[in-house]
Amino acid sequence: MRRWTNEFDKVVTNKNKVTILIHGFKRQDHDDFGEFYKYAVNKVDHELVLITYYENNKRSTLHWRKWRTLLDNEIKKHKGKHINLVGYSMGALAAIRLAAVHKDVKSVYAFYPPFRIIFWDWIGRLWNNSKDLRAAKRKMGRKKWKRVKKLRKKGVSEKYPALITTNMHQFQLHNRKFIKWIEGIRLHVVLSDTDEIVHTPKSWNYFYNRIDLEANDVTTERTSRSHLTTLDKENTHIFDDVIKFISEN
Repeated sequence: MRRWTNEFDKVVTNKNKVTILIHGFKRQDHDDFGEFYKYAVNKVDHELVLITYYENNKRSTLHWRKWRTLLDNEIKKHKGKHINLVGYSMGALAAIRLAAVHKDVKSVYAFYPPFRIIFWDWIGRLWNNSKDLRAAKRKMGRKKWKRVKKLRKKGVSEKYPALITTNMHQFQLHNRKFIKWIEGIRLHVVLSDTDEIVHTPKSWNYFYNRIDLEANDVTTERTSRSHLTTLDKENTHIFDDVIKFISEN
């Protein structure tokens, strides 16, 4: 697990608080929170931790149970502190589970939690590096195959696409159910109406049917931003919103 904390000669004045940043489905070596970390690390008074819980090109890291254990252990390192979590995509679901399991977690800022996913995005990733395209085509049928072929052009080439995808799917199914067990949490959920990956209407439905609104301080935000470019370095206004959230909680 790669872990960045307190780089850039940061001085921590509030040692009783920490914010942990949790990435989602990785695109090669891209860090979802890399630009945010550099922007925010000296704008908050407490420790800011950016962790990487798997590597695309390291097969030994590609199992969802290992990801769960690594994230649990990171929370345990900060036992007794006030913990904020900021999660992106699949990392947002992971943050929700951590909030349900660990009492020290007090708030969660969840970017695009994929309670439900546009299925063909997953299939497109698998097909992108498939070794047996004819067999895949026969199983899918002509109509579905054409849809996948279009998505393939937008796909991401990865060394272990099937392994990553199947474990991410298990990670999603495991983490999302914990939304009904969180209690006493300050939770902010952001979903986009134009999301390329998350099925937004079904995700809102899943969320509202399970969250206990009376037991938690919940705010929601609907946007039309792209799932893949929200945390690009030019979006400092979004970074400022997150900084305000973690500073107030």
